[in-house]
Amino acid sequence: MGTISNIGIVPSSFIVGQQSVYELTYTLTRGIKSGSVIMIGIPAEISVGVSSTYSYSIDGSAYTSITPTLLSNTTYTNLTFNGIVNAQLSPGTIIKIRFNTLTNPLSMRPSNSFAVWTLYNSYGTEYISSGLSIIMTTATPFK
Repeated sequence: MGTISNIGIVPSSFIVGQQSVYELTYTLTRGIKSGSVIMIGIPAEISVGVSSTYSYSIDGSAYTSITPTLLSNTTYTNLTFNGIVNAQLSPGTIIKIRFNTLTNPLSMRPSNSFAVWTLYNSYGTEYISSGLSIIMTTATPFK
């Protein structure tokens, strides 16, 4: 299994506890086959709401809505995306996944790392599970 190396995640807001749109962008190190699944682990300190929506883009195409399967545990909210990889994708393909209405962490400490896996027939092809954290830079304003 290869390691994803060219990856980043950016929220639209860096204010503690505020709702935000997150965008994950990564470049495939290896190609992945049609029918592959992308799994993303969102750290537990970032809240995934019931009204959260998701979309993706491949190599700059228009964003397409998608509904993942969610599974939460004490470390991550795992989102499993079926249907993003409808054709074989070559190395160098850029995948963007947008997460609408996530709630930022409630502190200015670095978050735990996001995790990303690509799987084909339940076997991992690429992954990253460390070094992909965010840090809020602004405390919640007083009202």
